[in-house]
Amino acid sequence: MDNEAELPTIDIKFIFRRLSICYGGLLGFVTVLDFFGIGSPVWKSLGWWGYIALILLSSIVFLMWTSISIYNHYRKFKKKAYLLQNQTDIKLIRNCEELIQTNIDIVSEANEILLMTGSRSRDKTYFKAIESKLASNRRLIYNRVLWGKPFHTSFKNHLLQVLSLRDPNSREFGYKTVYIGIFENAIKEPERFVCANEKRALVVLPSFTGGLGCYDTAIIFSNSQDVECIIRYVKELYAGSRSIESEEEIKSLITLVD
Repeated sequence: MDNEAELPTIDIKFIFRRLSICYGGLLGFVTVLDFFGIGSPVWKSLGWWGYIALILLSSIVFLMWTSISIYNHYRKFKKKAYLLQNQTDIKLIRNCEELIQTNIDIVSEANEILLMTGSRSRDKTYFKAIESKLASNRRLIYNRVLWGKPFHTSFKNHLLQVLSLRDPNSREFGYKTVYIGIFENAIKEPERFVCANEKRALVVLPSFTGGLGCYDTAIIFSNSQDVECIIRYVKELYAGSRSIESEEEIKSLITLVD
């Protein structure tokens, strides 16, 4: 399917066909009436005015019919354009390598805000990309929400490194630039894994290819309204979380695996 919807066109033959149906149909109708003598005196008394009235009536029918057809063509065009736009705004990932690389790309592309949810991460390349971005762009707002306790010591070390780069109490640019919270109410909200910046958002899905426990499937949103909804979701999640924005609080977390 093409990435652009084609503009609707009206064929000339289509126009003439409708003209013939309208004018021919009404003329045929009058001829039948005249043949059976129905309304013949009235029709003959009108003379040329009768033919002018017939032409005007045929023109009105033609214009109404053609206008409805053009409107229907336009509606189909708008629907196709909308579907194509949604197709280009959403992308499905089906392999682990692309998923991991997309996470890193989203981090690299962030200019205003960077948001993550989850406490299972252990990819050092991913951690390094986040830390480098925070170091190079001091105005960037970083928002991380953990789903319960972290799984790995490397994740804890990453959070400590984030705090060494950003002071949660600093207002150097007039606003807070680091938010770290832990969401512990699993009854209220299940785990949902997100990586997003101001332009793109990745949401992890159940595996389409590997089954249980596989990290290889995700959907990427690039429509501004969709991305804004996901950003709002993560912010609301942080608001319902317990803040862990000191070294002591992070060091006190007990890892679940190593």
